[in-house]
Amino acid sequence: ESWSYFYPSVGLTWVVSDMIKTLPGWFTFAKLRASYAQVGNDTDPYQLAPSFDFFTGGSLGYASRSSTMPAPNLKPELTKSKELGFDIRFFQNRVGLDFTWYRSNSENQLLTVPLPVASGYSNQFINAGNIQNTGIEATLNLKPVEGEFTWDVAVNFSTNKSLVKKLSEGLTEYTIRGRSWMTTVKVVEGHEFGDIYTRGFVRNDNGRVLIDANGQPLLTGGQTVAMGNYNPDWIGGINNSFSYKGFDLSFMIDIREGGDVFSFTQANLASDGFADYTLKGRDGMVVDGVMESDGSENDISVTAEEYWQRLGGRNTPVGECFK
Repeated sequence: ESWSYFYPSVGLTWVVSDMIKTLPGWFTFAKLRASYAQVGNDTDPYQLAPSFDFFTGGSLGYASRSSTMPAPNLKPELTKSKELGFDIRFFQNRVGLDFTWYRSNSENQLLTVPLPVASGYSNQFINAGNIQNTGIEATLNLKPVEGEFTWDVAVNFSTNKSLVKKLSEGLTEYTIRGRSWMTTVKVVEGHEFGDIYTRGFVRNDNGRVLIDANGQPLLTGGQTVAMGNYNPDWIGGINNSFSYKGFDLSFMIDIREGGDVFSFTQANLASDGFADYTLKGRDGMVVDGVMESDGSENDISVTAEEYWQRLGGRNTPVGECFK
């Protein structure tokens, strides 16, 4: 019943400069556009029914069943997108700006989720999710010099926010990349796609770090604290092109701003005392926080060695400190 999908699209363009003849001479071109599209995506074969692989061995060989539970009611993934934009140019095309706003929603995404070993399978293929991407793209085109020697400049900028609006019935989070030394990457309903989880400080309702009886900060037991996102805040680029008597030269500068990184190297350097910031407090320090027992200000002194060996090291370091 779900072996096909409908993928229509429609677009509307209005070339304003062709219809309005009273534009000033320096206003060369103007176009407005809008579009809507729906596209589908299917999965690999053999996902709807049990499948077996046959291998040689023994007298007759043997069969091995797929470790993925089949999904007989699997639906195709659908992405619905809409765009609005404009293209304007000035001074005989020597200055131009192309701008696009978009929003897309991907539904019935095809995901593999783990299952208990007792089920006889290690994972299951399901339809899940409504992930919404919203962003803008802009390109500024300039021609500072025109003639025998020509210089063209293109500056582009884009930003995208990916929000997990819904996963599946009974499923509110999904692990993209399982626990490593310091971080786990999850998809969590209501959060941005690509959130990074790690160990962190335990805090009270006012955000103050809780301190134990030894003067050390309390830490979460697992990688359960959302501390960042690996996606960039924005990306951009600058491209310069030069032309002179048949010779062409161009170069580009790419920019990627934002996106969080957690340094396992720093965790090890801190634990071993090789990082410069571990110099402070080697003769004693008081960790900023309040006592877990009664909420009073902490006044128990610890050494920098004790502090950083608790937070860093090779075994489950506290990522909040090494972002």
